[in-house]
Amino acid sequence: MISWQILSLWLHLIAIAFWLGGIVFFLVVFAPAVRELNPGTGIQALNQGRINLEAVSWAAITLVLITGIVNLILRKQASAATEGEFYTAILSVKLFLFLAMVVHHCLQVFKYAPSIGALTEDGKRLLAGTAPFRVAEMVYAAKDQRRNRPRCHSPGACAGKVVCRIMKFRLNRCLARILFILLVFAAESAPAAQLTEVRIGSSDISLSNVSTFYAHDRGLFEKEGLDAKLILVKTEAALAAQSTGDLDYTTFSTSVIDAAVKGIPARLVAVTVTQPAVGLVVRKGIENVTDLKGRKVGVSSFGGLMHVAALYVLKHYGLGPKNVSILATGPGNSGIAALKAGAIDGAFLPAPYDMRMAREGFSLILDVGTLYQLPFGGISATPTKIREKPGEVERVLRAVLQAGRLIADPKNSEDVTAYIMRLFKLDRSLAEPFYRRLVSALSLTGIVEMDKIRLAIDSAVERGVIDKPVDPSTVVDFSIARRIYQK
Repeated sequence: MISWQILSLWLHLIAIAFWLGGIVFFLVVFAPAVRELNPGTGIQALNQGRINLEAVSWAAITLVLITGIVNLILRKQASAATEGEFYTAILSVKLFLFLAMVVHHCLQVFKYAPSIGALTEDGKRLLAGTAPFRVAEMVYAAKDQRRNRPRCHSPGACAGKVVCRIMKFRLNRCLARILFILLVFAAESAPAAQLTEVRIGSSDISLSNVSTFYAHDRGLFEKEGLDAKLILVKTEAALAAQSTGDLDYTTFSTSVIDAAVKGIPARLVAVTVTQPAVGLVVRKGIENVTDLKGRKVGVSSFGGLMHVAALYVLKHYGLGPKNVSILATGPGNSGIAALKAGAIDGAFLPAPYDMRMAREGFSLILDVGTLYQLPFGGISATPTKIREKPGEVERVLRAVLQAGRLIADPKNSEDVTAYIMRLFKLDRSLAEPFYRRLVSALSLTGIVEMDKIRLAIDSAVERGVIDKPVDPSTVVDFSIARRIYQK
């Protein structure tokens, strides 16, 4: 995918270079050469050059359009996040420029070109000595009379004026166009050149990482000098990619703790949500948690928060893997599909999916957050990243935590509710309670008590991930989050 994206970007730039290069060649090389010719020959050469330039321009415009569409598609595939305001503004300017390019080129081809073609035919007759530039002579004679200029008395002189004035007109128009486009692309590339790219992995879009997506879509990363790429990938693959440097950060919490206790180079550097916003959704006929005995429940993945929460809830009600089958259904809508198909009897679903399923006729029998107080989503980085690029880590955390504060601010409730409706495709009747649920669970500092970290470590021991508990300081590093909070 990356290779195709690079190829498409290069073709996009090459097409623009061909278009601008053709115009520059026409003005800097071709035009001065034409002016050295006699008027009749100059007009013919000008017309032929115009035809060649039009062919190059049409080819370049077509390639710009095709590669532009391909680039948009590839960008969407690389990041499922909605685009931020900064990117939307830049895209709008580029679309306007492209439309202006097409309109201007059409004017040149269908309005101005026929006039130059007609002058060319007059030029041919002039060279044959049969019909001088009568139209041009009369037009310029009238203009010269109005301006109190000496009238041109020979066809050749009028022809020369035609060539020179056409060239001057085209020169001024093309130079203005080139200057305008260069200024816009310079304005676009200047901030982009200063941004540091960071790649952030998430398994899906849920309440646990709303702050990160909100920071991206509201331009908070750009304000910190970062070009954040949000990439949806399975939890296990994301943690592996982070350890090899293919991802810079993830939005996980308990999965990071599990990875860290096993020796994988990962540290939880901030917590974005302090408790699980997860619901246990079951099919009709199941009244309470104990009714799940001998049945099947789904979680997104083994070792993730849903799995940890499921084990805790089942244990709390005297159940466990021996009498309840736990299946990994996959992230996102996979658990919903399995529940609707009857492949499982219940599912631990993050908000707002649990609320949506309750509306569709399923039973939401438990809000896990009322029972199990565990970090739900955060930001993780490798020890190497924390040690070698603490400034970058601080900028990432500052953007995400600022997003959390903006979300929690009552003044922004309408904007955040509308954002939630777009992001999760909810109507207002679901978005409003989801927003209240989000605000009540947000961490505005990025820091939680070590007891909650120990709770996650104890869960890892119970699940056999490790043999005995470890010191929480070996799996989390809140030093940068504390520094931001103190400032």
